[in-house]
Amino acid sequence: MKRAFTLVELLAVIVILGVIALVATPIVIDIIDDSKDSVALDEAKNLVRDIDDYCKLLNFNMKDKMNSDTTIDCENMTKDNVASMVHLGNTEVLDVDYKSNKVVRLLIKNNDRLVYYDGTDYSIKSSADINVKYTIRRSLTSTSSAWERYDNAVGKVANATKDGSSVVNDFDNIYPWSAIKSYVYDRDLNQDVADISEAKYHADGSTGDVLTRIPIFYYKRWQSNGYEYISISEFPISGYTKSDAFSVGRYTSSYADNKIRSMSGVAPAANQTMTWFRTKSEAIDKGFGQLDYHYFLIQILYLVEYADYNSQAKLGLGVSSSSTILPSGGCDSLGMKSGTLNNDGKHSMIYRGMEDIFGNIWQFIDGINLKNNVAYVCTEPEEYNVDTYTGCYKMLSYINAKANGTIKTLGYDDRYPLFSFPTETGSVINDGYRQAGGSYITLVGGRWDYGNSNGLYYYALDTGSVGLNSIGSRILRTK
Repeated sequence: MKRAFTLVELLAVIVILGVIALVATPIVIDIIDDSKDSVALDEAKNLVRDIDDYCKLLNFNMKDKMNSDTTIDCENMTKDNVASMVHLGNTEVLDVDYKSNKVVRLLIKNNDRLVYYDGTDYSIKSSADINVKYTIRRSLTSTSSAWERYDNAVGKVANATKDGSSVVNDFDNIYPWSAIKSYVYDRDLNQDVADISEAKYHADGSTGDVLTRIPIFYYKRWQSNGYEYISISEFPISGYTKSDAFSVGRYTSSYADNKIRSMSGVAPAANQTMTWFRTKSEAIDKGFGQLDYHYFLIQILYLVEYADYNSQAKLGLGVSSSSTILPSGGCDSLGMKSGTLNNDGKHSMIYRGMEDIFGNIWQFIDGINLKNNVAYVCTEPEEYNVDTYTGCYKMLSYINAKANGTIKTLGYDDRYPLFSFPTETGSVINDGYRQAGGSYITLVGGRWDYGNSNGLYYYALDTGSVGLNSIGSRILRTK
């Protein structure tokens, strides 16, 4: 006769099974998680390979292998384009960028896993990772040029050198600031030659034009409950706008051998019209022009980093009390550092690889025309033209300040929040402002002898389209 288990024995078995379950469950969960991670990583790698293959086919003038009636411009690829190029299955593409014949950025979601590829490495991201945002805010009634750090920007420190010495700047290790890099572009080969850290990099123009690349980032500017906010994120967040990667001349444009150049050791080109600079800059290659609305993106990168409108106080005086325009290259030894080697007003300053972004010489900003103190803005380079107020040129909703002086407030239009022009004058922001009531173009930054008026927010809105005197330009590359 078989003996039945006693209650004690049954309880013992249950306890043992419970212990086994406690030990085994985390292991099984880890195995499942690792499997999901592995599948998502493999999917990201396959997508990068397939996108690269697709774009190589286009380079050989072959039709879209998924749809013979369409092709994709790889250099301007969007996340929505990817489904037309490769099979996605259950993978969602959240962000993608293709530059210089390769995928340099990819963010996907697969099996609830987020995988990010930065052009070199693949990594699993959490929802918290891709929702990091660096925000500043300022009361709409503030009489200070300073902003308050907010969100993930709280506690961050940003300094710029005033004498070439090392300083503490937390943003050196925060994207997108950490990924801003100068490089050499060979227009004859139509390709990048070397980044600033590589041996083939030469600032003197001997191997090509020296540009500074600003990577993709996402931004938002808004007003709410008596505050204005500006925020920057590495990844797409609902309500944020994507700034595609772009490059600007490390130096203000010079001119030699019938070519616009960006190179160290030469004087900026001047005494030419905005249209002349545009035409010469566009002649470099497809996707080139002169600096336009991207200037406002540089402004917000600076502002979120330093949290103060007073760019001279933060970055240095720049060339602001000199007797003449200085040649470029005064900040070459600073590399990608921001600041100046000598803060006496007679030496150049640099902001993250953009030398003399204010001071030394006025700079044209293309695509913006003024009429009766109202700005008309266009973001379509092929439509840029002076003295134009229709078509792609859209009128901002506010009237610019009608008195010259220093700036008190900057305007806000929720349809075009990137653009901020002075609406009141007074001693708050400290940068200068000039205006007139007719039809004009946009100059920024100030010049070699304008003293404390110079800065990233100095606007001269009183120069006609044939204005020539002491005005320069800066190369822009968007492809």
